[in-house]
Amino acid sequence: MHGRKRAITNALEFSLFGLPSFLIWFSVVIIPFIYGFWITFTDWNGLALHINFIGLENYRHILTDSAFLGAFVKTVIYALFTVILSNLVGFILALVVTSGIKGQNLFRTGFFTPNIIGGIILGYIWKLYFLIWPYKIR
Repeated sequence: MHGRKRAITNALEFSLFGLPSFLIWFSVVIIPFIYGFWITFTDWNGLALHINFIGLENYRHILTDSAFLGAFVKTVIYALFTVILSNLVGFILALVVTSGIKGQNLFRTGFFTPNIIGGIILGYIWKLYFLIWPYKIR
């Protein structure tokens, strides 16, 4: 029985420690999402004090608008093209970096150098800051 009581205590402690984070997440993400979804069923312009509930009228309007449908189709095509192309390029780069071909280290250097440069520059900035900093205090 002692083990079960400890498990309940651990679960309660976990819940209490997680409660503040959950409340912040709920108030910053979930409530605005629900409120924004509710606004789609009104004719509110964002400034008026009075809000009229119009139901699905906004959705009917947007689904019959040719400008929206054209933009939506272009967005879907762009998203599909981007996802497929980025995965394809990433897969090819991964194969080149791990395949054991001649010049593999050159490919690795070219591939990973841009990721390292930011950290190196930041290190030099901090080094410069700590070298100059003591002389600024008078």
